[in-house]
Order: sequence, then structure tokens, then C-alpha cells
Amino acid sequence: MMGNRLRSALLVGAVLGAVGGFAPAALAAGAQDGTEVSRERGHVLDCRGAYAGGTVTVNLYDNSIFGNFVSVGVEGPGSEGTRYVGDAQPSSLFRGSTVSAQVKLRKATGGGGPAGSAVIVGGFRAKGKPTPVHEVIEDAGYRVESTGSHQPLAVKAGVVLRGSYVALTCQEAFRYDLKVEKTPI
Repeated sequence: MMGNRLRSALLVGAVLGAVGGFAPAALAAGAQDGTEVSRERGHVLDCRGAYAGGTVTVNLYDNSIFGNFVSVGVEGPGSEGTRYVGDAQPSSLFRGSTVSAQVKLRKATGGGGPAGSAVIVGGFRAKGKPTPVHEVIEDAGYRVESTGSHQPLAVKAGVVLRGSYVALTCQEAFRYDLKVEKTPI
């Protein structure tokens, strides 16, 4: 389970690095083998709630190097499928012990026109003791070794969708502090 959370955080970071540009100033040159070393800190929240007979999924991620990312998906009841989707890279997401974001939604079908916005608000606090993390994966031609800790979080959050407040339950919620070493394979 811990590996999946770390992998998710790293993959989102890799995607943001590819989309938003790489932050070379934050990396220290490694040995002659081309290893890049960084210190990455941030938060991961993976939350869901019941909305209009279906489900809303909200993912919030911040990384001290790669920035912030929020995605929202709204599924209809039964086999109706996805109704609305949206994502954003806000300049600010987590502040102190609060989280807030606004995401423009678009229809998932029928041409993808505008569908209002989702406003996410909440608070969190540390829960329990930090968990040591050490994981090695291969990604995009690199051996990525991450060492550090995850601090579980207790979260109380919600989202306002099309005028309705939806309470969210976060299955994954943690703050991380990692030393990441990327070595070309």
C-alpha cells in the first residue's frame, strides 16, 4: 500500500515535471554517473464523496519542486459514466493546515463544454507517527530511489459542485518528505 502511494506521488511529480518544465535549480549534481538528487516535500490527498446518485473524486497533490495539481471527476449513477471533469495547477494549494482550490469543470461528453466549477476546501492535521519510506522504481529511463517519510493526515474536506456541498472522505492522505535520487539507466 505504501509503495502505491509513493509511486502515485512520484508519477504525478514526473508528469508535472514534463508538463510544467523541470526545476534544475532544485537539483544537485550527483556523481559522474549522472545521478540527480532532490529533496521533495508535499502532500497527497485522494478523496471521494457521494454526489447526485454518483461519485465525485478529488485528487490534490503538491510538490516542492514540481508544483501543485488538482483533478476533479464526477461520475453519474450506475453505468452512466463520467459527467464532468476538470484539472488545474494553482499557484497555491496547501497553506498551513488548510487546503483550498477552484477547478473549472467541463462536460465529459457532448463536446466538452463548460460545466461550472468545483471549489474544494478543508483542513488537516498530523495523525499518528511518520512512516519511513524507501522505494526503488524504474521510470522513463531512470532508476528512481526515494528515501524519507510519510506523515499520515486526518482530513476534513468538502467540495461545492454546481451549488451543492459534498463532504469528502480521503482514502489516501499524507504529507511526505523525500530525498529522491534519479540515475539514468
